[in-house]
Amino acid sequence: MTTATQTYKAETFIRQGEEEFRCGWDFTGPCDEASAITHLSEILSEAAMGEGTFEDENEDDFNFYGMTPKEFATLIVKDEEAAKEMYGTTWEICPGERCD
Repeated sequence: MTTATQTYKAETFIRQGEEEFRCGWDFTGPCDEASAITHLSEILSEAAMGEGTFEDENEDDFNFYGMTPKEFATLIVKDEEAAKEMYGTTWEICPGERCD
C-alpha cells in the first residue's frame, strides 16, 4: 500500500538567544519527529553553505556549536530542553495550507 506524502506551506523559526532565523520552505511529511529532523537538517545544511536560506539573510550568525547541521537538528528536536538550556536554541515549524 502506498501512502501519499503531504506537503504544507510552512514557516520555520529557529531561535538562538535573541536571534531569530526564519525560513519559508515547504514542509513535507507527517508532523512527527523524523520529518522535523529532516526538514531542519535540510534548512541548516543550506544555511551552513551560506545559501541565503534564512529570510533575514543572517546565516553567518547561526552557531552549530561544532556539530554538523544534521547533528544539531537531531539534538534540538530530540532533546528540546537540553538545546534550550545548553545552547539557548528553540525551534518551531508552523505548517499552513496543504500544497496540492
